[in-house]
Amino acid sequence: MPAFTAVARTVSPPIRLLCCHRPDAGDSDAAGRSRYALSQDRRLQWTVTKAAGHAVPDRLWSQGQQALAAGELSALVWMDQDLVLHDFLLADRVQEWQAQGLLHLSSSHAGREVLRVQIASPASETSTDEATKCHDARLSLAMSIEGQALRAPATHAVPPLLLVTASRATLQDFYTHTALGRSVQRLRAAGVALKVRAACQNRAPLAEVYNAAIEPAFADHTVVFVHDDVQIDDHHIAKRLHEALQSFDVVGLAGCVQRLPGQPAWLFPQRVGHWAPPGQLLGCVGHDTTSHPQARRKLRLVKHFGASRHRAALLDGVLLALRGQTLLDHALRFDPALAFDFYDLDFCRQAEQRGLQLGVWPLAITHLSAGNFDSPSWRRTYPIYLEKWGETPPEPTA
Repeated sequence: MPAFTAVARTVSPPIRLLCCHRPDAGDSDAAGRSRYALSQDRRLQWTVTKAAGHAVPDRLWSQGQQALAAGELSALVWMDQDLVLHDFLLADRVQEWQAQGLLHLSSSHAGREVLRVQIASPASETSTDEATKCHDARLSLAMSIEGQALRAPATHAVPPLLLVTASRATLQDFYTHTALGRSVQRLRAAGVALKVRAACQNRAPLAEVYNAAIEPAFADHTVVFVHDDVQIDDHHIAKRLHEALQSFDVVGLAGCVQRLPGQPAWLFPQRVGHWAPPGQLLGCVGHDTTSHPQARRKLRLVKHFGASRHRAALLDGVLLALRGQTLLDHALRFDPALAFDFYDLDFCRQAEQRGLQLGVWPLAITHLSAGNFDSPSWRRTYPIYLEKWGETPPEPTA
């Protein structure tokens, strides 16, 4: 895959994040990896507190509150040096809290505050009980400290998940040797209701595996078609998808605003390697190939493509989610002729033909791959895809 030039999103005013450590790409511990992922979001203004340790730095917090009152910041966040946020989309969560009218949130562990968030300056707070109440950040953020997950209190029930995947791993190795299998273990330990349909030691077209899971028994589930090299970082994934599917019929991590005839990939409107211009791409995906033995490039980064809640024309097939009933009601299926490439673009176009709306949503997912565009199988499948839709490759522009 060609080198990526980030089109970083900014927010005005920014969100100031206080942390005693500077993020470093070389950090290998969980807290360090969390900090580095957060640091790649330019909506966050990173401030190093140095020797503050486990306590909120009074002077820096006071300065931040003054900046908040002056309208120079949209939120102020402090995180403990040992805190691991399993969600690199902190800025999106803050925007959600703002929309909900929340003013301040916090979380504690063993009697010690580990996270504090101020969204409005104290002077602007109303006197109502609801406005002055300090909300529990665990309701929205998956986090841990000292290796212990900070569990969120029980919330309203959301539909169970059905994760559908294909893997070359054996069934015995799936839950220990694949990113998705390990994620399933963590999610179940966190109390997430889910089932798994994994075609292990698979050689069949991905479409056949996915189609086999579309059945009435899962009509009341959120069906997630996902690659087995995907790490689900956020333990609130079921809640996030439930919210997303109230706005869109098909939900993905990343995509594009419009589709051109013959477009070879959602992020390349004309030719592979020629990126869509700013404003055309959507969503966010984490990538980490540092432990992948066959990876052509060793990288760890979070790609912020564009708006995180937006209607899309095409979606990346690394993860696609729908209600089970939607699949049944619209007879929506994957095309086996597109074995492992272009199945996602074709699926999006079929959904559009049926009047369904596609969209991206902020989901903390890490793909242990950088993509495989222009591979031999990709080149073989492209003409099949074009012929199906009666198109030709787009003419390159000057």
